[in-house]
Amino acid sequence: TDRSSGVARRRVYIGSIPDWTNQMVYNGQLPDEIMCKTNVSYRGTVLLREVMPYFEEFALAFKEHFGNTLHASGFRTYDTQKRLKKELPKLAAKAGTSNHGWGLAFDWNAKHHGEQGQEGTRQRHGFSSDVYKWMHANAAKYNFHNPGWARPGGSNPEWWHFEWIRTTQFLILKKDWEKRNEAT
Repeated sequence: TDRSSGVARRRVYIGSIPDWTNQMVYNGQLPDEIMCKTNVSYRGTVLLREVMPYFEEFALAFKEHFGNTLHASGFRTYDTQKRLKKELPKLAAKAGTSNHGWGLAFDWNAKHHGEQGQEGTRQRHGFSSDVYKWMHANAAKYNFHNPGWARPGGSNPEWWHFEWIRTTQFLILKKDWEKRNEAT
């Protein structure tokens, strides 16, 4: 059920977890059964279960290249996103609308990745950093990208934000789900 008083966007889950397939879910309020926490990133990033194997491969490639563990946050609850919007009004999406609330996005933490990827070193931040350049060049191999709005010249540049390329692969609008079911 929606605990956001109707503010959170809703989607029909069409993923691989039988008890939840074709069920309505709400942004930032996803059931634990369709989520997954990894042990290959620092403190365990949480994402949608179907997305996790790709993220883990990406994080392992990162570790192989840079020599340290990727620090990344993923899923955000509705309440967390609400708090972030209050604290960072120009950066955070409105609660109930973020791809973090669908478990389809992650932010990597540059504070922990130095210029050459060495933890604890003084790092350059931003689009010109070695870490961003590597992330951007390799993300698509694992079905992630830094979306256009978050790239240089985009409407809200965020070099730290990456998300699943096919955002409607596992979560679709109810009207699209209904059309799909009419055709079958």
